[in-house]
Amino acid sequence: MVPTYAIFRGKDRYLPYNWWSPCELNVSLYFYGSIIYQLVVVMISGMNNSGIDIVCYKISKIICCQMDLLIGRSTQLNFLGQNNVEPLLNDLIKHHYEIIRLVEILNDLFSPIALVQCGTSGLAICFVGFQLMVTSIEISISYYLTDWYNACSSNVRNHLFLIMERTKRPLELRAGGVFPLTLSTLMSILRSSYSYMAVLQRLNKK
Repeated sequence: MVPTYAIFRGKDRYLPYNWWSPCELNVSLYFYGSIIYQLVVVMISGMNNSGIDIVCYKISKIICCQMDLLIGRSTQLNFLGQNNVEPLLNDLIKHHYEIIRLVEILNDLFSPIALVQCGTSGLAICFVGFQLMVTSIEISISYYLTDWYNACSSNVRNHLFLIMERTKRPLELRAGGVFPLTLSTLMSILRSSYSYMAVLQRLNKK
């Protein structure tokens, strides 16, 4: 990219971004038209990039809100009154299944994009993935904090066992299906980037 002060320096004309132009840049109309075209393209690319991040963030927040609702509903379980526990528990299981399915759809849609976005907006994406993972872990804790020890029905106990076993594996957003988007992943990327930069600096000094 050419610095702004160099675009109009002297008689030579430079575009903000070096590219092949089919027009003669010595003609003012073509020169200024090319500048406007490049700026519009950069703005559209930036808005698309930001839009993808925002959509992914908003959908992740919706999933987190659904998990918060699930956690809140799980506190309503009262195993001393066995009559209404099983229908509510079945409803909670269905709700949890829909959340898992929504995360899978989100991964299918944004996993390839997230792999590319890690290089540009890794902080935002990894933070969203970390928030989703932490909230999913809280589901298991919320069930454990209920009075599950009062459950007399074997069917109810089996349901609780399956729920807790499933929540041992937290929900994650994955970049390209390769690695999870968490803050630890972000730190690994930053450490690797710093190491590569240090090696390149040492090579340049030699």
